[in-house]
Amino acid sequence: GQTSIHSLVVLNGKIYGGTYNTGQLFEWNGSNAWVSVAPQLDGQEYIYSLVVLNGKIYGGTHNTGQLFEWNGSDAWVSVAPQLGTQTYIYSLVVLNGKIYGGSAQEGQLFEWNGSDAWVSVAPQLDTQTHIYSLVVLNGKIYGGTHNTGQLFRWRI
Repeated sequence: GQTSIHSLVVLNGKIYGGTYNTGQLFEWNGSNAWVSVAPQLDGQEYIYSLVVLNGKIYGGTHNTGQLFEWNGSDAWVSVAPQLGTQTYIYSLVVLNGKIYGGSAQEGQLFEWNGSDAWVSVAPQLDTQTHIYSLVVLNGKIYGGTHNTGQLFRWRI
């Protein structure tokens, strides 16, 4: 069974959750239960982050730090392979129509090229190894880190 819903997103008035234990996507039925809408992501254990762009749900994963797109009915499609040596996509955010991901093992910020790859836009933050959270405010991306709980800002 599922041990936790690790990420949430809203699309077309419905709540979707990514799981921590089996890398699945669930839709809340609006009253009392989650309904599976996509099976495990190609061997990925965790969906750490979800984001919506242009009416589609994207998920950042752990095992191989890939970006997946939900096909809208019953499956995930890989749209970006592992980010170099990064094995986690802990956080995702959208800015100016582009998806950005915060990674772990080296705490870098990446941008999805919109088709099939990640592009590094910022190197490791000092000694930070994990970017756990991302948010956009006034056209800038802010990220919260793991090691020392610092807040960083990027000008993209």
